[in-house]
Amino acid sequence: MRRIYWTGCFLLSVLLVAVMTGCVQSTPSGKWLKNSDGGLPFKNRTILPDHTYYFIGNEVTPESIIAVDNRYTLKTRVWSRVDITRKILDDWMFWIDSRLSLTCPYYGGVLLTPDGDKAGIWYSKKLISVVKMPEPGVLQVYAPYNTSGSLCGREESWDDR
Repeated sequence: MRRIYWTGCFLLSVLLVAVMTGCVQSTPSGKWLKNSDGGLPFKNRTILPDHTYYFIGNEVTPESIIAVDNRYTLKTRVWSRVDITRKILDDWMFWIDSRLSLTCPYYGGVLLTPDGDKAGIWYSKKLISVVKMPEPGVLQVYAPYNTSGSLCGREESWDDR
């Protein structure tokens, strides 16, 4: 009798795990890839045509900026859309350059879709982010971050004091 009970529990557990893992659909992931070419348009103060710009942080001194190719729609709760102008980009870069830190510089990179297509560019002090594509033509870019042990992570904790 006990053996039947434990066999039933085991089979039920296996069935439950199989159903749960089979029903969980993962969202295809893209990449937030550090790349010197991604930062050039920001450093050169070039506005990319057919791109929509977003930022995180203060509107005057953003922490992170992305430019998403208009072939894609950004689904977000953290990025703020901005109708970019040359003046806005010049002002952003002025403040970024004036607050330049040797221990925590801004980097640039590209946003890649799961199939490796370039979906945009980014410029940020934060080097890690998650890029997902929940459906064709729709991107989700999570708020970028640094590891707590990095120099930028330490600098941020000093700024929070």
